[in-house]
Amino acid sequence: MSQVDVQLLRPIVIESLDDAKEILKLFGYDAEQKTSTFASVEEKDDDIDETATLPSSSKASITFFSNIYGKLAYIELRTLKHDFQRTKDELAKVSNSNQALRNKVHELEEMVRKESLKLEREFAKNKKCVEDFRNTLASMEHYFKLEIEQLKKTKWWGD
Repeated sequence: MSQVDVQLLRPIVIESLDDAKEILKLFGYDAEQKTSTFASVEEKDDDIDETATLPSSSKASITFFSNIYGKLAYIELRTLKHDFQRTKDELAKVSNSNQALRNKVHELEEMVRKESLKLEREFAKNKKCVEDFRNTLASMEHYFKLEIEQLKKTKWWGD
């Protein structure tokens, strides 16, 4: 399997490139040999001069192969555009999915926070109830001690 150097460009960047030299700078000077789609005007003129000296059957085969390579490049470009659009669509789906997951995480965090506050309030309420019960118990203990002392003084309690 051969390796392909793919460089993704936004359509705005491609449209802003006016001539083939800027495209060659962007993709690299060897892109012309790889794709044969970015031939400069001088090279096209040289090709025309070379084909002018060839027999007509050779000219026809060169034209035929040029058309085939041009169509292949067009098909490859169309395929790349389709792949690029599909990748963009998949990334949009992933982005939406990530946003939905983020929202769910925020909802869960909010639920945990509310439940935590509820439990903290309940704990504080229970703590206050326990403190009130201790105070009531201490008060009752003190009252019973006083009553026992009073009964001892009146000798109602047997010694």
